[in-house]
Amino acid sequence: TEENQNKLENSDFKYISFGSSENPFKGTFDGQGYYISNLKYESNLSAISDTGLFSHTATGAVIKNLTIINADIQADYRGGIIAGNAEGTTFENISVKDSILSVNNVITLVTDGGLRGGAIVGDASNCILYNCESVRTTVNTNNTAGVAALFGKGLYLGGLIGTANSTEVEYSRVIDGLVKENKAIAILVSDLKQKNRIN
Repeated sequence: TEENQNKLENSDFKYISFGSSENPFKGTFDGQGYYISNLKYESNLSAISDTGLFSHTATGAVIKNLTIINADIQADYRGGIIAGNAEGTTFENISVKDSILSVNNVITLVTDGGLRGGAIVGDASNCILYNCESVRTTVNTNNTAGVAALFGKGLYLGGLIGTANSTEVEYSRVIDGLVKENKAIAILVSDLKQKNRIN
């Protein structure tokens, strides 16, 4: 039916993620207007960072024309519903709706980077976000005090991006979103580094 043609149910998978730090995703993912619903990742007992549909993306990667609905993502240290860690990646016509991203720390993970999380991308470097949106989506953590005490770094949670470096955000928006338990609360991007542009 027409309803099924634009619908991709992901309820049969325990965990699915593209790319890794050793072998990042570098290709083009065109969702062609389809949507993925009920994507759920549970936090691991051991520390695994960069949680998202795409764990790591590298220069030249393109992710476009995709909607995520009702995702529930639990990330360790750094995560995004679309991508945990993105470098040189273009995100175009992406929508995340009615979803939750929880970024927490695992006590065995030693890092001085703090926690980073965004509805689209956790950590973006040299990326482009064009016509991306987060709708009725919550980005949160329950570990603010613990992280500050352990690592001395803050939390960077944003409605679209956790941290951004040399990244452009154009025609993108957060609608009825919520970012909470954060020392650096921001609607779009929590931590802006050099040469970013937001239109």
